Amino acid sequence: MGRNVAQKVLQESRVITEGHLYKRVNDIGQRIVQQVDRRDVPYHFYVIDQNEKNAFAIPGGYVYLYTGLLQEMETDDEIACVLAHEIGHVVCRHSMQNLQNALGFQVVSSIVFRKADASEVQRVTNTLFDLTMRGYSRQQEREADRLTVRYASRAGYDPRAMITVLEKLSKDSGPYPRPLEWLSTHPSHEERILLIKQEIERINHGNSYGRDLRQ
Repeated sequence: MGRNVAQKVLQESRVITEGHLYKRVNDIGQRIVQQVDRRDVPYHFYVIDQNEKNAFAIPGGYVYLYTGLLQEMETDDEIACVLAHEIGHVVCRHSMQNLQNALGFQVVSSIVFRKADASEVQRVTNTLFDLTMRGYSRQQEREADRLTVRYASRAGYDPRAMITVLEKLSKDSGPYPRPLEWLSTHPSHEERILLIKQEIERINHGNSYGRDLRQ
């Protein structure tokens, strides 16, 4: 299913798979992958040439960053945190959870075990793509944010950079959230920043996985 959606992304977007920008993103991503809890899939990192401040991941370890977002990133730490967040969604299988909720376990299983016809595969592919573009629930975002701190820290990057990323995105959205954000189940930037700070405190108190970040 991940490969099918990746092919759809390739057909509908200007995907960068070579050059300095691609290499920078891929090198950072592969460094983080060495620290993740799920290694049963190969991870692929791509850049989409579009002036949108966004990133997303699909099953099978495919992670995409838009050039519009990358232009806002001033350090490798910031890029690493964005990638770690998207990897967190893959590790937790959030896209598959949402797909099963939308279509049912039996429909998804029929694809996994190759018992569905081509039209059913296409329907599931389109649904999975649409759900991915819509984003995740509050709980799923919290899980991915916690993993952001864990993976970025383990890989030697500063997870505090995720706070600056969220602050930049918050300023970009203006004093009021966009209508889709207002109606979505996403946690606010402020809530996410607080959670990330709490996770970093766990590191500093030796209750978790990383290095001392108080300096």
